[in-house]
Amino acid sequence: MHFLSSLAVLATLATFTGARNAPVAPKLDLLSTLTLRLGASFDLGGAVPFGNTVDVIPVVGGTFNGSRLSGEVLNLGADYRLTDRAGIIRPDAHLSLRTHDGANVYLQLEGAVQPDGRGLIHIKFQTATDGSYSWLNIVKAVGVSTTQGTGSVPDVVVIEVWNVTPA
Repeated sequence: MHFLSSLAVLATLATFTGARNAPVAPKLDLLSTLTLRLGASFDLGGAVPFGNTVDVIPVVGGTFNGSRLSGEVLNLGADYRLTDRAGIIRPDAHLSLRTHDGANVYLQLEGAVQPDGRGLIHIKFQTATDGSYSWLNIVKAVGVSTTQGTGSVPDVVVIEVWNVTPA
């Protein structure tokens, strides 16, 4: 009897694991192109525990444009950018957006940017749960960033914001 119940368990497990499909890549939909204008930066004055330096870079404005999400970047944000010991730039930006129809959206960006300016950014949205943009509160977004300008801090950062959903 014990043998038969063990055999039944093995058959169930084989069916369960055999029914698993091959992994499917998630779907990416372009949500918006975010263009950030940056102001004059300052650093914390030397090495920090987790890296070489933290630069505080004001975000003084910008725009975002997409089929479902467009408007302006308000002059109410900053990037607290860590440069780690390997030279990798790790943004930690907090922004305020206003949509074309007046809704306010808080945006947090974190990621890793190579010294040449290319980066991959995780983006988190927060807005009113009862507003017309409440769908943003559950969006899982990634951004691909590039920079414009010269010097250690660019004048402009452009981020293509992609909504990630199951295929």
